[in-house]
Amino acid sequence: RVARSASFQRTTRRGSTGGGNLRFTGVADQFTRSLDSLMRTVEASDISFVRCFRPNGAQAALLFDEPLVRTQLASSGLLHAIQLARAAYPDSLEHAEVVGRYGLLVGIGSVRGGKAAPPDKTAASAILAALGVPSSQYAVGHTKAFFKHGVVIDLNNRRAEAVAQAASVVQRIGRGQLARRLATRARNAAAERARVDA
Repeated sequence: RVARSASFQRTTRRGSTGGGNLRFTGVADQFTRSLDSLMRTVEASDISFVRCFRPNGAQAALLFDEPLVRTQLASSGLLHAIQLARAAYPDSLEHAEVVGRYGLLVGIGSVRGGKAAPPDKTAASAILAALGVPSSQYAVGHTKAFFKHGVVIDLNNRRAEAVAQAASVVQRIGRGQLARRLATRARNAAAERARVDA
């Protein structure tokens, strides 16, 4: 049998100057609202797991006891698990990010017979293999690819170089087209002046 206590909350209508109305609020109602608020926060976040810690020993609201939380983090093994994860595969990207970021380095169309590769596990694996990343330096899961230290940095550098080269080519083509257009205008203007002088 669950004990149920009650409290009253004073609600005041906007624009009124009175004392407001008293509304009955039970503990279960407060808990439900708090739980709904927590679930909305969790659903709006990009998290992999939830671990709860006591913020203070007094169970008081808006009070954060840092030494207590540090002790809980250390005793729970969470810090050690994070250190191990970072030592093994500290970086991770979703399959869509792998395909979107690094597919251009190999030509996404060349990965699957001339068709654009969808952002799935097979496409991510194919792109990383085509880029020559050793299989010992990454692991591809169901939703993400995990990389050892330095792999993502190297891939990002290669991507930046490829983008810079592509931008240089585009600029060179644009400058060439502009120069030809100006030369054509100059020739036409010279021919027009020669015709008028004649």
